[in-house]
Amino acid sequence: MFAPVSTTPYDLRFRLFGIPVHVTPWFWAAGVFLGWPEVEARRFDHLGIWLGCFFISILVHEYGHAFCAELFGCLPEIYLYQFGGLAVFRPTSRFSTVRSVIVSFAGPAAGFMLFGVALVSSMFIGTSGWYANLAPLTKDYLGFFLERMILINLFWGLINLLPVLPLDGGRISEAILMRVRRFDGQRLACILGAIVAGGVAAFFVTRHEQYNAILFGLLCIWNVQALQRPSPW
Repeated sequence: MFAPVSTTPYDLRFRLFGIPVHVTPWFWAAGVFLGWPEVEARRFDHLGIWLGCFFISILVHEYGHAFCAELFGCLPEIYLYQFGGLAVFRPTSRFSTVRSVIVSFAGPAAGFMLFGVALVSSMFIGTSGWYANLAPLTKDYLGFFLERMILINLFWGLINLLPVLPLDGGRISEAILMRVRRFDGQRLACILGAIVAGGVAAFFVTRHEQYNAILFGLLCIWNVQALQRPSPW
């Protein structure tokens, strides 16, 4: 959450709610890579809707972190890049373990709220008379949009809460372990992350979900490598 992200001259940059946002071209490339298997009959219009869902969901998630960081006196920036999103800020001296956990959980919580909005909207339009009068293509687009918003913000939010660094769940477990085990808590968080990531990767292999298996395989490697870096443990 605190490491900077390399930017490019082609980044999309804007400020929303007073917080700077940087969107690298690699973010869109990752969105296409993730979304193409989700698009039925290789429809480019659905791919465009998927990219919109991807962008909105990741941005809302990072704003959850950023708003909480601002609340605790930090100045955040948001980066959307090839690995998703990152809310970058410098913790103050008053940044306690409880505040660290709150900031880490705020991202998934924002996503879960967006999931709730999408779910209620889906239920509402399913029982509304005006929906039946929409053009078939409009209903197709709206249904695809809400379906993907529900999937992304529920499934990805739950995955992100697994105790695997550098996911938000890993940050939460790291903060708690460092509080109760001051000298080796970070090391224990990396060990826990490697074990959980390896197990999840194996699970996805059995389900033939290659991307998720590769992702958690890389996260397992990341945690193992973190154990080998020089540290103050």
